[in-house]
Amino acid sequence: MIFKNKNNEFMGIIYMILCMFFFSINDAFIKYILFLYKDITILGEIIFIRGICSTVILGLYLYYKKKLNLKVVTSKPLHLRGLIESIAAIFFFLGLMYLPFGELYSLMNLAPILITASGAFILGEKVGWRRWTAVICGFIGVLIVIDPNNLKFGFAFIY
Repeated sequence: MIFKNKNNEFMGIIYMILCMFFFSINDAFIKYILFLYKDITILGEIIFIRGICSTVILGLYLYYKKKLNLKVVTSKPLHLRGLIESIAAIFFFLGLMYLPFGELYSLMNLAPILITASGAFILGEKVGWRRWTAVICGFIGVLIVIDPNNLKFGFAFIY
């Protein structure tokens, strides 16, 4: 890609690195809390506190950038999206509780591969040979990381 301003490309790289860093810190912190309490019922509290912290940080950032424009929007698709996101967070944290990081992230990164393949078969989407090659290579990569020979398959993989 060619950008008019090379600084945008560099800042995109920096933001991506920071984002991955903070996501990994967040996941490690949550895994540690779940290890300490060894209780599934604390997941709701973790998700609530995480949401409050994210809202405060994002609100401060938007206020600082002078882009804080609050509108009340109520729509069924928005509520459905929030519900699905909450359910996805619960399942991700359950997986985080029972699986090592490597297996969890490998399975999580399998989602776009499966979506591409199922889109071709179920929805009839046109997927070219380059994308099929990427899907196959990605699937092989996931198999290498997960190592099916030493895999202890259990209910945690469902999450």
